[in-house]
Amino acid sequence: MGLNSNAKNNIEDIQLEELTFLREQFNLYKKMYNQLKVNYETQELQWEWSKGGFYYNFTPFEIERSGYKKGKLLKKEPKKKDQIIAYGKLDNDIVNIKLYSNDEYIYSEKFLLKEGNSLIEVRYSDGIEIKSLDKISILVLNNEGYPQKYITYEHEIDNDEEGNEEEYTLAKELYKYKDSKIIKISVRGYIQNSISKIVIDRDYNMVYDLSDHLTEIFSQDNNLAGSQLSITKIFSESD
Repeated sequence: MGLNSNAKNNIEDIQLEELTFLREQFNLYKKMYNQLKVNYETQELQWEWSKGGFYYNFTPFEIERSGYKKGKLLKKEPKKKDQIIAYGKLDNDIVNIKLYSNDEYIYSEKFLLKEGNSLIEVRYSDGIEIKSLDKISILVLNNEGYPQKYITYEHEIDNDEEGNEEEYTLAKELYKYKDSKIIKISVRGYIQNSISKIVIDRDYNMVYDLSDHLTEIFSQDNNLAGSQLSITKIFSESD
């Protein structure tokens, strides 16, 4: 099992050239953890820390859409890194993210790289012996620097008594704008393991106030059976 170029997808889903590019990038960064780590360790990064979750979004409204609260940005480096997220910045851009567990161990690490009009995020998490690449995401920007589309591939391995169960997630996001504001995010893709394949077909609709400040996000699941659409408010600034 792996990136399946023959998978049948809906309109606006991942195209063959995007699928090929994801595969190439995944294979390229698969064994580059140590190289990336050493590269950033030799540079003078400015660090920030948050507790209680992520403070910064990689994709538009990523935290708000997740249903989790935004983390609290700390004023200084914590003496004990217990459930802490660290952000390494270079020229005011985040290039390295470290996730600490409750025993101050870095169980997952992300690197953000800029290539042309794209931002590439690679995530390495605990493997059998060393940290292994389990997710690669590419955020494509338009000529004005606004997010245009996002494609991601995630490969998870669940180790249990019966062996290793592998699961793959392949998804794409498209952003619709009005007056320089994102008013709709369309997500298409699928989650596949050895037993089943789950289609992802979801839209997010944003609501702004008269000052163009985001106030609400509604999630619409287009993949449910029946003609009745399922629309749920997943974010409200007043909550």
